[in-house]
Amino acid sequence: MESIISIRNLTKTYASGLRALNNINLDIRRGEIFALLGPNGAGKTTLISIICGIVTPSTGTVLVDGHDIADFRAARSRIGLVPQELKELDREIKAARKEARQVADLEAKVALHKQTKELERKRNDKRRKLFDAQDEIDERKDELISQIEARLKRRTEENKLFTIRWHVS
Repeated sequence: MESIISIRNLTKTYASGLRALNNINLDIRRGEIFALLGPNGAGKTTLISIICGIVTPSTGTVLVDGHDIADFRAARSRIGLVPQELKELDREIKAARKEARQVADLEAKVALHKQTKELERKRNDKRRKLFDAQDEIDERKDELISQIEARLKRRTEENKLFTIRWHVS
């Protein structure tokens, strides 16, 4: 008989470093009655929460009626969950949301950093262009000054020659 729930090499380690599940392997066959027993902190709620798609596993795979829990809609449509303690489930959901917010915040910071780097690159490109334009203006100014000086010198020399010729003749 095929498994309705198949779990392979399932591990869950929380951000705090707490390892709630360590390499769980389990098959529950269609029609079987299964009880999950253990002391507080043994990982029972974490396992159920992962099977239901509420908590993301660190490693491993979970198939529900042949559907990987990564395909949340297909797997979840085959599960009905009535939690024994809503507070515990609420805590798990809050922890998952907090983890998701932290990831989103980190992604936003990375995106902002990339935008800042791009803006800095554009600003530096504009500065380089302005400096290049200023260099071109300075070069052109120097050329014009040299041309004006040459014309003035030539006119002055022509006037001297004219004056000299005028006085001489």
